[in-house]
Amino acid sequence: MSDNRRIQSECKACRTKIIYLLTEKNKLMPVDADTVDKDDQHFNYKKHKSHFVTCTRPEVFRKPRTIDPKEKERIDEENFRRDLKIFKEKLSKDTRPFIKFNKIEVTMPRFNLLERCAKLNMPFDDLISKDNGELREWLSMHEALESEQLSLL
Repeated sequence: MSDNRRIQSECKACRTKIIYLLTEKNKLMPVDADTVDKDDQHFNYKKHKSHFVTCTRPEVFRKPRTIDPKEKERIDEENFRRDLKIFKEKLSKDTRPFIKFNKIEVTMPRFNLLERCAKLNMPFDDLISKDNGELREWLSMHEALESEQLSLL
């Protein structure tokens, strides 16, 4: 009868000697062998140390956490929105020109500067060669000259 209630074994993860004892609900509980006396047949939480608590490698037995599909979708959307916001912030601050297939592609801030300068008849060579700081400087000088001319009229 004691063989049915007490099974001696070794933990598959940490190789510690364990003994399975019956709980109050007739389930087998792995217990550290050094906490079990010779005549113990049932698990007593005051006397015995459950191996679930003392195992050095419990992750071997744990199943990966399953995420609810709606929760996963919400998390993915949240991450996408965060990444998009970061990308938009970087793009709005980026002023470098990009070249692709022999066509010049520029960021929006640079495009806006080029468009304003072109409307004020800046030479094409200057549009291509100047950086954003020089374009802003040219714009401010040109707009100041225009405002002076309008005030003279």
